[in-house]
Amino acid sequence: MERAKYLITKDIKKSIKKNKTQVEQLSNDWFLKYSQHLNDFQKEGLNESGVELNTFEHHLFDNRSKRINHVEFDKNELQEFNVNHKNKLVSVVGLINRSAHRWVIGLHDWSENKYQSLRMLEQYRKNGYNIISFDTTGHGKDLNEKTDLWYSTISTIDEIIRNIKDNYLMSQVGLVGVGFGASAAIAHSEIGKKKSSVNWIIADSPISDLDTYFKYDLQNNFTNMDWWKVSFNFLDKFKRSLEIKYDFDILKDIKKSFKTPIMFIASTNNKKVPHWMTEELYENKIKFEKEQISELWLTNKSEHQKIVSDFGKEYMEKTFNFSSKWEK
Repeated sequence: MERAKYLITKDIKKSIKKNKTQVEQLSNDWFLKYSQHLNDFQKEGLNESGVELNTFEHHLFDNRSKRINHVEFDKNELQEFNVNHKNKLVSVVGLINRSAHRWVIGLHDWSENKYQSLRMLEQYRKNGYNIISFDTTGHGKDLNEKTDLWYSTISTIDEIIRNIKDNYLMSQVGLVGVGFGASAAIAHSEIGKKKSSVNWIIADSPISDLDTYFKYDLQNNFTNMDWWKVSFNFLDKFKRSLEIKYDFDILKDIKKSFKTPIMFIASTNNKKVPHWMTEELYENKIKFEKEQISELWLTNKSEHQKIVSDFGKEYMEKTFNFSSKWEK
């Protein structure tokens, strides 16, 4: 079991105790570097190719760079607006037809923006859904200096759903997310105030819990050092830096989502978010379902964020067919 590699054993406890000063110093140093990494990405202005970020043109550029040719949004059918949430304006892009009553909310990954969610939503555009995507905390037009990954996205989803219900027709709503956006969708199905309003979720490469993910990412993608040497109390440091108490562990609370159909998607070639995190979420969720309502689609060739481009129309068909099962 891959998760077992990141558990603190008796031997690791002894090693930490023996090398306490060194472990604490290394962990503090890497926390500063990793925190900077989490927040040090370009949110606005022109990218290296001269394309303005967080615009429809950026959406087109992103599609070309990922070799996506099945997405056909028209700039004239999209509108940008703000939604007030906790005395803060959330920047939203939407395709809204007031006579339509089916909705889908796109949830972008870390370091992305609302326009980059559109690549996952073409199948719903073609079938007459209203579409919403928004900049999460610390991303896009949100000028917060720090991302809280998926924490505040949970309550923002609640606010978006409330806004839809108050101002438009709504017979159903689904969530589609990738990476941290997928984790936010699942977390909402566990603790969101409006979770009963969500009919289905598409979760592409979700992170099952942040503590284990920090250890995995540091060891495999950053330091090439044993995780326990560089990630001592990492999650606690992260939570203290944001002044929040949320545990960032959707695996622990997965039973709370037992009523929500979720399509889990992962690739065994994803080195950024390991496939076993998605698989363990799926395997644990179906244990609590009276009748199985969730599915797993495991691929074997795509890097992170690339399943939608590598599988194109198949991705569109599989995800739409799953969500269609749960239409009211």
